[in-house]
Amino acid sequence: MINFIKDIVKAIIKEKFLKQQQGDTKSSTAMQIGGSGNIQISGNVILASPQHNSFDPIEIIESPTFDILQAPNNIYHAEGYDETLDFEKDYAAGHLSLSADFSQKIPPYAGYYVRPLLPKDWRYYIENKYIFSFDYISTDGFAEIIVEFKNINYQITDYKCKLVQNIWSTYNIDLGDQNVSEWELMKEICFVVKKNCLSAPYGKINIKNLCLKSTK
Repeated sequence: MINFIKDIVKAIIKEKFLKQQQGDTKSSTAMQIGGSGNIQISGNVILASPQHNSFDPIEIIESPTFDILQAPNNIYHAEGYDETLDFEKDYAAGHLSLSADFSQKIPPYAGYYVRPLLPKDWRYYIENKYIFSFDYISTDGFAEIIVEFKNINYQITDYKCKLVQNIWSTYNIDLGDQNVSEWELMKEICFVVKKNCLSAPYGKINIKNLCLKSTK
């Protein structure tokens, strides 16, 4: 009886071992992308070990999105200009609305920041020439918006985006030609409004679908 039980236990252990080997074989299939090291793709997750820098392999979402509607009420202004920019979240439509009123006061700046950013480590995306993309629709008064990318040291890379008026459009920002190391610990994305962003005292912009996209 004891020998019979031992045989059963051995059979169970052997079966688990074989399954584990099969699983390891499946997960070891690798794809080379753009000379950036060994990249293993599993669904929408990439395991990458960039060759330019020595750090442990990290899980990378292939096409990360950033839910602007889940961000807290992250509106900010230059001191004394609290009434110049307002916001509204339309959960049904899936977008954020920013309304600017510069009729009484013209602030040096006002904006809305999105944080936390997940993933925080953007080195893979910068090295592999990803673009940052968002959809928007703006009124006649909203001619431009400034998009800022900040790391934990508040080092800023900013882009002034000229906007198409009165129609849903997609804006793509090329993140190439950046210092890769500065994108390791990202903190926030900011949408900033200044005086020269408006062609009229009033303006409104709806923003949605923030994401990083591969150009390959």
